[in-house]
Amino acid sequence: MVFCLFPPRVKVVVAVVAIGHNELYEITLPTIEKWCKLHGYLLEIISSCEPYSSPFWAKFKAYDFFDKHNADCVIMMDADILIKPGSPSPVWLRPRKGVHAANTTRNCYGMIEVGAQQQERYIKMYKEKTGIQLHKTEYYINGGVCVVWKDAKDFLAPPIHESLVSTGGNGAYDDQNLMNARCFGRYTELPSNFNFEQPQIPENFARMKDCDIWFLHINMPGDKLPMAKRLKSLPCFTHGEKNVWLNFFPSAVAWHFTAVAIFKLRNRLNLFFKKLF
Repeated sequence: MVFCLFPPRVKVVVAVVAIGHNELYEITLPTIEKWCKLHGYLLEIISSCEPYSSPFWAKFKAYDFFDKHNADCVIMMDADILIKPGSPSPVWLRPRKGVHAANTTRNCYGMIEVGAQQQERYIKMYKEKTGIQLHKTEYYINGGVCVVWKDAKDFLAPPIHESLVSTGGNGAYDDQNLMNARCFGRYTELPSNFNFEQPQIPENFARMKDCDIWFLHINMPGDKLPMAKRLKSLPCFTHGEKNVWLNFFPSAVAWHFTAVAIFKLRNRLNLFFKKLF
């Protein structure tokens, strides 16, 4: 993970699908709004499904925000995410192109098998319905946080086929399957700090207390509201921003200067060997 030492001056839109009244949104959305203000990002709330069949497919309405706001980057984010006060931005990560999303096979038990099964089923179904052959990937993304740069804006283009998306942790995640296929050839893995999942797992909940975990994704079966209230009571939310910033900056600066040192060393070695031979 390599951060820019100085945040890039780019126009960023954060798109969140939040349709209807939900007590969960009253807890999560204010943390997203505060984070957007901190970084100077424009927040767009997608509050209706039309013209799509469900909220799962409505997220592709974010495609319009590139032209509407002349955006350099659109961050598509689920509404069940809590952002800790003072958190950094995935926009600071390199490279600033393509699509950045978390690889869910790394920090969710059983997702290697699930991801392979989902892709196999979806690719076959998509070919039958549209005649288009999609690529299978070794990774399987979680669509909860997707950083989409302008060169890859067709990642959010309106889908030509909307299949059924099931809920409750069973069956089909076809909106995510389409996004996973569209990542092919332009994918960068987003560190799990920016999309830490499954808080119902005790080890994950304990990890969410750490100051280097910034985006808490409440993607769990059942009622999410009690978990959101529990997470919102963590010290990082109740004690303000100071502890997050103090823990973030040393690691970010260390990452940056390590990358710079390696780059300079490589150039000096190249020059040395050119003179030698």
